[in-house]
Amino acid sequence: MSSDAEFERAVFYISSSSVSSSSETKLRIYSLYKIATTSSRPSTSRPGIFDFQGRAKWDSWTAMGSKSEYDGEEGRSRAREEYIGEAVKMGFKRKTGEETIEEVQSTPSTSKRQVEPEAMVRVSRMADEEVDDDVPPSKLHDLAIDGSAEALEAFLKGEGKDSNLNELDAYGFAPIHLATDRGHTEVVKTLLLHGADKQLKDEDGNTPLQLAELAEHEDLIALLKV
Repeated sequence: MSSDAEFERAVFYISSSSVSSSSETKLRIYSLYKIATTSSRPSTSRPGIFDFQGRAKWDSWTAMGSKSEYDGEEGRSRAREEYIGEAVKMGFKRKTGEETIEEVQSTPSTSKRQVEPEAMVRVSRMADEEVDDDVPPSKLHDLAIDGSAEALEAFLKGEGKDSNLNELDAYGFAPIHLATDRGHTEVVKTLLLHGADKQLKDEDGNTPLQLAELAEHEDLIALLKV
C-alpha cells in the first residue's frame, strides 16, 4: 500500500503537471482525491444548474463514492493507491524511500509551480458535449434568465404568444427551470399563469419545486407546492 508521503508527492505532481488529460480522467482524479482526503461522498447539496463544472465534479465524486469498495478507511486507502496509479500514467515516478513533499518541491522540475492539490481539475462541460454555446435556443429562455416579469408578459402577449412554454434548451432546461434556479419568483408566476408545466422535469429528473428546494428559494417552494 502507498504511504502518506508518496500520496502527497503524487498530489503535488498532478497539480504541477502540464500533461493533457481528458475531462473523464480529470474527474476521476478529482473524485479519488476527495475520497482519499475528505469522505466517500459530498456532504453538500448538488450545485445549481448553471455551475456546470461544480455539478460535474459533485456527480463524479458521488458516483465513485457510492461504490462499496470506497467505504471506510480501506476505501480511503484504495482511493490513495488509485490516485497514485493515475499519477504514474502521467509520468510520476514512485519512490521506495520516504521522500517528503518539501523535497519534491525543491527540485528544478517543479519548484516554479506551487499549485493547490485540487487545481488539476479544470472540467469543461463543452469538451464533453456537442453543444455549440451557452446561449439558450429561444428568447423565452433568455427572458426567464433575465428575470423581468414585465418583459416576459409583454413578449407572451405579443411576438411570443405562440411560444412553447415547456421547450427544453440544449442542456435540458425549460424556462421555468431557469427562472426557478435563479430565484425569479415573478417570472415563475407569469410562466405558470400562461400555462407552464410545474411538474416538468429537467435532464436530471428535477421538477421546478425540487430545484427551488435545492436552491432554498422559500417563496418559490411555497408557490410551486400549491
